[in-house]
Amino acid sequence: MNFKVLHIGDSHFDNDPVRLERAQISARFIELEARDMEYDLIVMSGDLMHRRQYPSGASAVPAMIAHVVDLARWAPVVMVYGNAEHDAPGSLDFLMQLRTENPVYVASQAETILLTQDGEFR
Repeated sequence: MNFKVLHIGDSHFDNDPVRLERAQISARFIELEARDMEYDLIVMSGDLMHRRQYPSGASAVPAMIAHVVDLARWAPVVMVYGNAEHDAPGSLDFLMQLRTENPVYVASQAETILLTQDGEFR
């Protein structure tokens, strides 16, 4: 049995317009890849944000959320926190509450998780 994993690292969504545009261009490429290649799991490892940010119209958080939701259309998503200057402890946990087609799991520390055949995390 083959199990295909898409690994993404250091997305660095930022509220600086130039950096945000670059992150969104990369995100769109990755989203198309996820759709076309039919991965079984998507792993996002660290530094999702370029710096600590909070949800608001002036932050890159809405763009990052849209990216995660789109990726979860194609496969379950596991996220790991980056360093604390970028992904503040606890700042990504809300992503597990998003209504997505596949589950999103955020690991705050090294741990073992199980992806069941039903596509659920345990």
